[in-house]
Amino acid sequence: MEQKIEFSRTRDFGEIINDSIGFVKQNFKALFIPLLYICSFFILASIANGIVLQIRLTNLFGVTRASVFPGLGGEGDFSSVFGIDYLLSILFYFLTYTMVQLVTLCYIRLYKSGDNTAPTKEAVWALSKIHLLRFVFLSFLLFVLQLIAIALCILPGIYFFPIASLIYVMIIMDDAGFEQAFSRGFTLIKDNWWKTFGALFVVGLIAYFAVSLFALPGTVLTLSGFFFGESPHLVLTGSIINVVAQSFGMLLYTLPTITAAICYFSLSEEKEGTGLMERIETLGTDTRTDTNHPDEEY
Repeated sequence: MEQKIEFSRTRDFGEIINDSIGFVKQNFKALFIPLLYICSFFILASIANGIVLQIRLTNLFGVTRASVFPGLGGEGDFSSVFGIDYLLSILFYFLTYTMVQLVTLCYIRLYKSGDNTAPTKEAVWALSKIHLLRFVFLSFLLFVLQLIAIALCILPGIYFFPIASLIYVMIIMDDAGFEQAFSRGFTLIKDNWWKTFGALFVVGLIAYFAVSLFALPGTVLTLSGFFFGESPHLVLTGSIINVVAQSFGMLLYTLPTITAAICYFSLSEEKEGTGLMERIETLGTDTRTDTNHPDEEY
């Protein structure tokens, strides 16, 4: 029987990635059931809005083919595309990704507190409801800070990325306030930035290419519509397939969230010995008697 993933232990770069993938393999059904159960509304909203947006884009491409320089006030006005539907698309994708993070972290918290036992979807939903509004608000705040950091010459945004990933984890695992998590994130990342960033970057690429693979049929249809004559129906069909694949593919971004949690517990164990302290506190609390040992072992 495969040994279950233990979060509270130090890991090197390779172990972080291997255990992230291993946790998904061990908990695939138990994890994705609550993900679908809780995130389905946001996924379906993203699909519906995405289809409307793709219809607008397809109409715009048709106008662009008919006229190289469309009039600003006509049907080809870009404001007709980059309007409310476009903003709603960004909002729904943000909410979907945020909910995937929230559900994944709540699952891990219950899994860890339940002695590495998979929680039910009802338990995950109950914990998610408690943290929902606070987590969404703090996620938006972190998103804005990330944009500001990127605007400050990109490098600050890259540096802040792994710290933000740890902050998400601390908000759920420790019920930490934003200021406390923000400060502790910089403390934990010290001397471990490259390892944390590298692990998150690698698993992020894995998730991205997995989503792209699901969207490949839609991409092929869309390109075929562009390169093999006027075929707006083919372009639209491919675009809709892409929207559906990418919306459901957001569930795969549970992998980087798991990696962030493993990084957090690894750094906490390395710098603070939190896992060791937890084991010391539980000594003597387990009153179960194991009668399977021979007498001389007592």
